[in-house]
Amino acid sequence: MSVRAYRVNNIDRAHNASFNLWSDRAIMDWLRTNTHFLDRLNDDACGTTDVAVDELKRMVKELAGVKDAHEALQLLQEDIAWAETHRNDWIQYDCF
Repeated sequence: MSVRAYRVNNIDRAHNASFNLWSDRAIMDWLRTNTHFLDRLNDDACGTTDVAVDELKRMVKELAGVKDAHEALQLLQEDIAWAETHRNDWIQYDCF
């Protein structure tokens, strides 16, 4: 059996970014250390990648006291709620 590549016709993105890969340092440090978030992105941190909802829940809990991450963590909690509503175990992020 072989693996085939299919063209993506449409990516339906949320209207607002959940976090900023360049300025949300606590979040990116956590993702870099605990997930494979950056593995699928190019050298400029652009591309499409995903994170398990369970990992995001753990991150939100562990970074709850980080003052600079408060706004992004709230947005990530909204992502988690969205994923649970849609019965998704993973959240895909399009980074550009």
